[in-house]
Amino acid sequence: MEQTNTPPNLQVKFKQIIFWKIKVIKSTTRERWSTKVVMTTTLLVSIALILASFAVPVESNDWKNILISVGCSILASNLIMYLTSEFMLRSRRRAELIDKWGFEAIYKTRAEMNLSANSALEKCKRQIDIIAFGLKSFREAKSDEIQRLANKGVKIRILTLAPESKILSLVDEQENQVEGHTEKSIRELIKWSEEINRNENEETITLKYYDHLPLDFYFRIDDRVFVGPYLKGRSSQQAISYEFTSGEGFSYWTKYFTSVWKD
Repeated sequence: MEQTNTPPNLQVKFKQIIFWKIKVIKSTTRERWSTKVVMTTTLLVSIALILASFAVPVESNDWKNILISVGCSILASNLIMYLTSEFMLRSRRRAELIDKWGFEAIYKTRAEMNLSANSALEKCKRQIDIIAFGLKSFREAKSDEIQRLANKGVKIRILTLAPESKILSLVDEQENQVEGHTEKSIRELIKWSEEINRNENEETITLKYYDHLPLDFYFRIDDRVFVGPYLKGRSSQQAISYEFTSGEGFSYWTKYFTSVWKD
């Protein structure tokens, strides 16, 4: 039978991969089981000492007390070690989850989120991406800031509902607004962006529209992303919001914006 020869470089790479996997498995298993082994061993020792104390004759009462004392001390230490290890393990898992997703903060309301967003806005150097409705509060509070950023060359992309969309009445109902409120706000957003573009003599702000169920609120400022839902019966400023600064969370949401922007 003809035998195929594996190139030496592939053999080396294959061995390196196998060695790395074994190393990872060993370290993970050792980390997972070392604490349990120590706790189980000390638990058995403490139980053995306590049981042995009952076999000590009455005339050796001092030895009996010593065995009970040592056994109970080890048992108590074992309990403390178990509670501490569980707490540390959970804390580490939370920390790893936060680092993995680049999770920066949770804000009870979008108004609270604005404090961090405003700070990021002052330091903005490259781009701003937004998915929202009319941005009424933002326009009223940050027009001068946006004009300043436009002068510096910061590009702004805004995705909002089409002003003629029939879904706008649903948005008004959901946020307890009078009918026509969201449409008016979006048309004011269009005028606002056109005015800034005229001042810059170029398209600093690019607007795109969609006509389907409302997307989540999205606000990217350079390397920070703020997101949140639109909730029934609450204005957008009263909805919970989240901040991501790096990691999988930032990557997930920026790719999401890119995909809906291209649609």
